[in-house]
Amino acid sequence: MDALLTADSIGKSFGGRKVLSSAFLWARPGAVTGLVGRNGAGKSTLLKIAAGVLAPDHGVVRFRGESHVRPRYHRLAAQGLFFLPAERSLLSPSFTVREHLEAAERAAGTPTLEGAVEAMQLAPLLDARPHTLSGGERKRAELALALARAPVCLLADEPFRGIAPVDVERVMQAFRGLAARGCALVVTGHELTFLFQVAHEVIWTTAGTTRVMGTCQEARADWHFRRDFLGATRGEVHHEGKEP
Repeated sequence: MDALLTADSIGKSFGGRKVLSSAFLWARPGAVTGLVGRNGAGKSTLLKIAAGVLAPDHGVVRFRGESHVRPRYHRLAAQGLFFLPAERSLLSPSFTVREHLEAAERAAGTPTLEGAVEAMQLAPLLDARPHTLSGGERKRAELALALARAPVCLLADEPFRGIAPVDVERVMQAFRGLAARGCALVVTGHELTFLFQVAHEVIWTTAGTTRVMGTCQEARADWHFRRDFLGATRGEVHHEGKEP
């Protein structure tokens, strides 16, 4: 299936340190792409560039058939892209969860609030303000914002980091539901146990570029991936049936 979003030949340096030299990424309708890599490999940088949050040094982002040499998030968001960042919250301390979701519903122009609340099990938290929520509750509320906006493409950076198992399951269910409705998703993370339960394909960020690893099963079986990313020993590398 053709990709809804692609980031092609992306390069980015910070203070003279080259993080990405020629990386690519795609998001396909109805599928979850897992973007993995070691800390500092550039996966979050690549995701931010694909979302139009960060400008690339070179390369192009294509979304819904339109090319963007200097992508801007507000333009991509107006066409149905939603970015869920890892390092900052989307929730303002001035508003309750309900008020956030009502604003997202108005922006979507369709009655989406009830479905978002049910999907993320937020009914008991609707009148709470963000500072009273746990990390997992905040993540669920932020993901509910995405659901209320009814995106055609969702880019989620480290959504499983630091949240309880019960919240992980709800987040995974939300990703599966979005994919089932035709949304194109890219999800990053180090929690491969969770990520590989929702991803349809895997892209590995390494050495400034990216490699398409295929399905999660194919990624696990690739000895370069097992050795260089999973840290498998020589004996484990040759034991194809061993789980990481």
